[in-house]
Order: sequence, then C-alpha cells, then structure tokens
Amino acid sequence: MCFCSSCKGTAISGGGHGSAAPDRPGSQPCQVETYSGYRVHERPRRFTCQGEWLEVRRVVSRWQEPEMLCFTVSANDSRRYLLKYRPQRDAWEVLRL
Repeated sequence: MCFCSSCKGTAISGGGHGSAAPDRPGSQPCQVETYSGYRVHERPRRFTCQGEWLEVRRVVSRWQEPEMLCFTVSANDSRRYLLKYRPQRDAWEVLRL
C-alpha cells in the first residue's frame, strides 16, 4: 500500500503469489485497486475482469463473512460484479452478476 500524495492510500492486490483457484463457478482471480482509509481495502476503485481494467462507478453493497470481504459493485461497462477478498491468501476474485 502506498500513502504518497499521488496514491493517497491506494492498495493493489490479488493476482500475485496468494492467488488460488476461485471457489465459485464462473468466478475468476483478479487484481483490485482499493481505497484504504481507516482500514485496508475499505472500498474498491477498479478491478480486472478477463484482463481488462474496469472502473467502479458505485459500491452497491458491502459485507463481511468469516474469511472474506465482499462487495457488489457497478462498473463503467454498466454491469454489476461481485468482488471477494480473502485476506489469508491476499487473493481477490470477480464474478459478473
């Protein structure tokens, strides 16, 4: 995570050493750039889907499960996606809804 004046708490994670096969059919590993304010990965800013970066236009919902952080987002391609973060693996996955 970087806190320089340009990044202002931006973190990019996923797709690295912690990546693993997603556990839900149709979901795939991805990279996510998040805003990190008072906590890491407070909200996603953009993410990859099939190798293309998509901008998050709106966070529709956010919830936490015992071993993951989940976001439903609307992206700049007018579609909704489910983003899941698994901190124990530092891995993100995306599912188009």
